[in-house]
Amino acid sequence: GESHPDIIEANELAQIFDISLDELVGNPLEDKLLKTTTQAKTISELSLGISIIHFLLFLFLIIVAIFLIHNVYKTEPVTQGVEINCKINENSYYYRVNTNYKTKEIISLETNDNELKQIFKYDKKENNENVLERIKDYVKNKGGTCGY
Repeated sequence: GESHPDIIEANELAQIFDISLDELVGNPLEDKLLKTTTQAKTISELSLGISIIHFLLFLFLIIVAIFLIHNVYKTEPVTQGVEINCKINENSYYYRVNTNYKTKEIISLETNDNELKQIFKYDKKENNENVLERIKDYVKNKGGTCGY
């Protein structure tokens, strides 16, 4: 005899007719399902978009790391050397002129010829080939030969 059942009675009626409370009170379930489905689709699309952005960001960071590692740890020679081997009175000597790879300035002259070490002078701006030619002349004047 009541015109408006309370919530417990409404629930019992919905179970009897095998419908939801929304349908019992006139709210079509299809609209609710459509709204829920649309929201789920929107959330799914946003989630996919965020995943793609994360993947692209990760890929970008990997590329930047590879670039930095390649450029920071790129090994270039610091020095380069030109060497000749010579003989004076049956004794073997080596003469090596080391130059800076970039500036081409002479850094050092290495040799096992102690006499030459004492007397030989060079300018660090001098061409290393000129220094070696002067060493060859020194060896020749001592009766020796180079390039054996």
